[in-house]
Amino acid sequence: MTQGPGAICLRFAKLCQIQKSILATWLLRQKRVQNGFLPRILLGLAIAILVMQSVRAQAQTTPAPGQLPQGGNVTAGSAQINQSGNVMNIDQSTQKAIINWQAFNVGKDATVNFNQPGSDAATLNRVLDANPSQIFGRIVAPGQVILINPNGAYFAPSASVDVGGLIATTHELADKDFLDGNYAFKRNGASGKIINDGELKAKLDGYIALMAPEVRNQGVIVAERGTVALASGEHIQLDFGTGNKLQGITVTEQDFDAQIENRHAIIAEGGLVILSARATAELRASVIKNSGQIVASAGANTVTQKGGRIILEGNDIQVTEGSELIATGPKGGGAILVGGDWQGGANEERRVFDNPNQIHQATKVTVETNTTINASASEDGDGGTVVVWSDI
Repeated sequence: MTQGPGAICLRFAKLCQIQKSILATWLLRQKRVQNGFLPRILLGLAIAILVMQSVRAQAQTTPAPGQLPQGGNVTAGSAQINQSGNVMNIDQSTQKAIINWQAFNVGKDATVNFNQPGSDAATLNRVLDANPSQIFGRIVAPGQVILINPNGAYFAPSASVDVGGLIATTHELADKDFLDGNYAFKRNGASGKIINDGELKAKLDGYIALMAPEVRNQGVIVAERGTVALASGEHIQLDFGTGNKLQGITVTEQDFDAQIENRHAIIAEGGLVILSARATAELRASVIKNSGQIVASAGANTVTQKGGRIILEGNDIQVTEGSELIATGPKGGGAILVGGDWQGGANEERRVFDNPNQIHQATKVTVETNTTINASASEDGDGGTVVVWSDI
């Protein structure tokens, strides 16, 4: 552990497996005192074993380099679909539009432009294809793009998405709910995967949400001062505030294995990152695995200059060797919650959220060697909060 003015940085030299049987919480908080900083550390460790099923990416058929979405039919709102060579322009004149596609694939040399009225606009794209969507090229929009394919979606290493907000999901969203602003997604038996190997980028204060029974990030996801959510569950409710800012999600259990994995980089400077997997505990696995980097540190556009929040919630959580969870800031550290809030949310004084049940409590958490969890104040101010918790 590295200490200093406002510093809370953990570097693990040994495997840590955590259960409540001994005092299943690892909590770090540091506050300024008159003559310096007073670290408060509560540490409990117990032996546990986290069994991870190996998961292979489903086979993908590479679309032709100039491939564009096919068979678009506008069913709500007003939008014109025009194609010239390997570029498709969707000129939308209403705030919301719904398009049903026979297939939605984008080749590596192809571009799809959603020319929306502004950053508050949204386009729901429902894919009727029996195969996963293959995104190898570019998708551009000033506002929100929703891609629904119950069979899944794959963003290749060559994929580039630059939008105000992106939802890629296997879950269904009713037309009326979309038009009314109620983003209540239901699995409806879908079993596809959402896999990202490319670059998904939201504009300032925007969001990226990937939702399916299995979600895997092997590329780069960026949402500066915004929100990144990777979620798996039966019902997923997205909670939007003013300016279409994604403030949080609510995930309910599914009778199907729920798996979320980050292997590379998720960056939401001064924002919020949520990895949430919920499955029926008695019957199905609910696994969160991070072997990459998750960053919610303050950036140049973070007004408060304080770190954001990183939340990992599921029954089994594994933070593997070399992982980095970082929520630092010049004027104050953020919050990193792995497996639950302070003492599972029971400690009213020290918990991060007002609601003690805001975060689902893990039953097993493993933190491997050479892992860094850092919620420091890098220049001045208080260090943040780090919680590693399981409840059996």
